Amino acid sequence: MAFLACREVKRQSKIGKKYVEHDLKLDVKRFSLIIQTYLLAKLPTINCMTEIARRLQYSIEKWKIYPDQNLIDSDSDQIYVEPKTMSVLVFLIEKQGQTISREEFINEVWGGTVVTDNSLNQSISKLRKIFNDETAKPRIIETVSKRGYRLIAPVQMIDEEQVSKKKYGNFKFSLRNAVVILFSALTLAGIFWIYTKLVPGKKEYPSSIFSAIDGMERHPAFTKNADRVAYVFGNVCNDESEIRIQRIGSDETYSLARIPGFKKFPRFSGDDHELIFWNENGRPIVSTLYHAAPPDTSLIKWLEIPASVRGLDWTNDKKFITYSARSDDADQFCVFLFDREKNQVIQITKPIQSTTNDLYPVFSPDGKSIAFARGNSEFDFDLWTIEIETKNLKRLTFDNLTIRGLAWPVDGIFYSRLTEEDLFQLVRLGENSSEVISTSSDQYSAFDARNNKLIYQVNTAGISITGYDIPTHRRRILFNSNFQETNPEFSPSGKSFAFISNRTGPFQLWIGDITGTQIKKVSKTKLSNLSNQPRWSLDESSLLIDVIENGKSNVYQVNLKDGSTNLFINDASHPVFSNDGQFIYFNSRRTGSSQIWKIPVDGGKTDQITFKGGFVGFESPVDSSFYFMKETEDGIWRKKGSSEEMIFRGVTASEARNWRLFKNKIYFAKRFNEVWCYDILSKSSSKILTIDAGTCGLINGISISPDGKSILFSHDERIESDLRILEY
Repeated sequence: MAFLACREVKRQSKIGKKYVEHDLKLDVKRFSLIIQTYLLAKLPTINCMTEIARRLQYSIEKWKIYPDQNLIDSDSDQIYVEPKTMSVLVFLIEKQGQTISREEFINEVWGGTVVTDNSLNQSISKLRKIFNDETAKPRIIETVSKRGYRLIAPVQMIDEEQVSKKKYGNFKFSLRNAVVILFSALTLAGIFWIYTKLVPGKKEYPSSIFSAIDGMERHPAFTKNADRVAYVFGNVCNDESEIRIQRIGSDETYSLARIPGFKKFPRFSGDDHELIFWNENGRPIVSTLYHAAPPDTSLIKWLEIPASVRGLDWTNDKKFITYSARSDDADQFCVFLFDREKNQVIQITKPIQSTTNDLYPVFSPDGKSIAFARGNSEFDFDLWTIEIETKNLKRLTFDNLTIRGLAWPVDGIFYSRLTEEDLFQLVRLGENSSEVISTSSDQYSAFDARNNKLIYQVNTAGISITGYDIPTHRRRILFNSNFQETNPEFSPSGKSFAFISNRTGPFQLWIGDITGTQIKKVSKTKLSNLSNQPRWSLDESSLLIDVIENGKSNVYQVNLKDGSTNLFINDASHPVFSNDGQFIYFNSRRTGSSQIWKIPVDGGKTDQITFKGGFVGFESPVDSSFYFMKETEDGIWRKKGSSEEMIFRGVTASEARNWRLFKNKIYFAKRFNEVWCYDILSKSSSKILTIDAGTCGLINGISISPDGKSILFSHDERIESDLRILEY
């Protein structure tokens, strides 16, 4: 057994650096299980090992529950919960099948202490998250309207002595068995030593849920000692957001900043007595920097800028604040320094080219430097630092990958990145080394690191495809699942539609009929949630789709007869066929800024269509006009000949992907959960429908049937984010 285990370690070690980066190394736990299996086979009964066995108390489905450890365990995950949350679960188990009122929970779990309903709601929400339980179709915990909650799943209670006897029996500890145990222990120690020498750097970092209530918890930030967390709670799709502060190990929260606008990047001061955060509001966006001194909820306005922001941090002495925003003379995000004593703003970084953005700035522990993510698009980023006094720049990484956040505690720079395999990683960058702390298919976005703890935001979504009949005003969900079914597109005949889905794992291209049945996967091409609307050829023999590769978007053609996929246009996205099917319009930054281009379907010379900005465009079916939107400017524009004019201002740049031209009408998404129609001839707009479902009804793609009677779109059934803490 030991020989086989050691040989396996040596074999795995030959894979080298690539094996380390992809997080495929064997871990010590695996060898521990091998030895445990060996011991149990050789030693079916060992009384002295009773303490090694964990004290199993309850089991629900695949989960084992250990109240004395505040642990819920399954084959794939170990989740530690707060004591109050475990007490709620145990109370449900003890009253299994009975409805428990809120008053009973408060008396039993909180000892009658006056607490808000939110405390119980958080505990129930966390348990449902852990058990993958749905509120609408519960398997574990059922909500009884206006009465309380009850546990509906079967519970198995296991006696500790029976478990011990079943595993270990009444074995007598003989000298021979002692020798076997000693040999096995020495073997395990040897395996551990070989493993750490041959495969260095592999560590397992436990994580636990910090907040998993219904809704969106975003932009977490630690206090200096990492005993409290400030975060944004609310809806990304409207103005309903607030700042919450919660102590680790407790479900109790208090709130501030219940003002219109969406909050971003709360940050504690170095002494933990003060808090700053951004509030974005209005259209066009105005970002206001607010200051608070919790638990006092009064707010003081420190700064106001006419732009969206991407980051916030301040020095320990509270004298300087850094943030990222668009500069006055460019569309690119730059790093700024706000001197509190002088009440002066200084631009620290400048774009090196027209597509460069500098995002997520954070101060070094000594406050003398700023680290930030610099990229040439939304996808190609690396870490840089700049010395505040000398303005000296230094590039730290050469990955050219998507970066979603930064933190710089005393033990290195932490950042999250999206790999070429569409996996998210949390990375710690030291002076002479780099370590991947965690790898997941879940997106690690905003996060903070302090005192050997890292808190991060995990996003989840369930997106469905809906069909809407305009004459009858009837809406029907075609696909309603726990997956992301996005960007549906009618075929030219109107009998089928193409869409993007991750129902079998990675995002891929699918086709279904208009009844929502007979769906099939048509390509093995790996897409992403950044891929946009697929486009049909007029004869319905192929589809065009943009694919993100190595941080860049390319357009591929998928042959529907044999499933073959071929690269069609480099450095391109958002393809749209001309009305006669002879040309393809597409978006590209090949000249430095976002513009629309045109290319024949059989290849050849490309022509630039827009010169003052362009993103997605369609030919008019009634005249020779070309209608388009811009990536950074509100409104829909019309190009006829060489002249360009804005014809409708009511569509924002953030909705540039969600509009469609049909004859003399423009259909578009407005306020995230509404579909509107603008009549070009009468210059009037009207609302078609409102989606009253999900977190915000966020729409992902609009398509109009060839007869103009039906609309297809995808929208969220839920968009949520939770916070998790990882100890490193």
